[in-house]
Amino acid sequence: MHILFRATIFFLLVLLLLPAAHAEAGTDSPFQRENHIETLAPEEDAPLEETKAIYAQCAHTYRENDLKAAEWQRDAALNGNMPLLFAVYALTWLEEDSGRSPGCGAPAAFWEQWIVRMLGEREGWYRMGLALFALAEPYEYPAFYLEGNHVLRVSEAAQRSSALKAQCKAALRRAADRGHPEAMYALARLAPYIPDGQFRMPEHPGIPVVPPTDADGGGPTPEARYWMSAAAAHGSARANYVLGLVYGDRHTLFYDEEQSAAFFRKAVRLGLVLAAEQLSVVFNPRTDRDFRYRRADAGTSLYYALLAANMRGEACGSPPDALPSPATNKPALSDKEREEIRREAEQECARIRADLLAKREAREALYAKAEPLFAALYEAFDAQAEAAADAARDESRRAEP
Repeated sequence: MHILFRATIFFLLVLLLLPAAHAEAGTDSPFQRENHIETLAPEEDAPLEETKAIYAQCAHTYRENDLKAAEWQRDAALNGNMPLLFAVYALTWLEEDSGRSPGCGAPAAFWEQWIVRMLGEREGWYRMGLALFALAEPYEYPAFYLEGNHVLRVSEAAQRSSALKAQCKAALRRAADRGHPEAMYALARLAPYIPDGQFRMPEHPGIPVVPPTDADGGGPTPEARYWMSAAAAHGSARANYVLGLVYGDRHTLFYDEEQSAAFFRKAVRLGLVLAAEQLSVVFNPRTDRDFRYRRADAGTSLYYALLAANMRGEACGSPPDALPSPATNKPALSDKEREEIRREAEQECARIRADLLAKREAREALYAKAEPLFAALYEAFDAQAEAAADAARDESRRAEP
């Protein structure tokens, strides 16, 4: 438990970056799971296994300079495959950055323009940022390798990865500047690895920013602290959970269990199961006193344990409040109290689920609205390809003696 709290002093940013998380297969649950805390994207934004294969194929297309594969990927994107549209943009950007002609037949700016047109700047830049990061991951090798026993060289693959991640961060910044909470969270995650040398903490940030955790400079950077705080303020469940852990760490000067509980509660309301489980632990009178809140309460602990179980769709089992107290040899709560708490937890779970499903429907509506634009995208691609061919023929004629 102590390790968990101390780890959050770095906003969980000191863990190795993982590829974007994968949605759990075979479930329509709108609730977020704990295995998405350290990733750039939450559950609903994470590529499924088949999408992961798309980026692996794009990486292979780039390595082999396979123009036939690039054409196939482009045609699939033009025919309505939205994940492939994001991947084609990222692949084209990588080609242009390395000096190649776009294998998909249009410049990155073309795909970028249409993604923004279809999804808007906020969502469009966010998804392009995630696509750039996903394509960077196959090149995630050590920045240096040993050749022979003494020669140290920069890996070409790592250089490509670094360029992609820098562009990824630039795209995410555009989405964050337009209020996308998960883009803000992703920027906080990337801050230690791809620092923004131009970043300065705003004099009036407009949000409460978590204080530095280490006066000697060993804690998270101002950039990481700002974006994690901004993500929490704008509605990222994961960011609120991280700040709940940070303010709940007794080893910091700004320890505040009221603040900690408030962040955890907001994370629960935003659908993060792990936050409900954490509240059950810190409010449990049986938890070690170094890791529980001073205002520990068996009823509150049971409420969040039951809420977490309902969110997971599982039985709660035998919660600690049912065990006899060593002092009184009686359970902490009566059967009536337990039943009332159980009812309240079920009702709250239903409210959270309804809110999350409404958000999901709004998100699905945004993507459904973009679907009819694929026909216009196809026409625009043909038009620019024809114009490019005409320009190439004119250039060839001018070059003739």
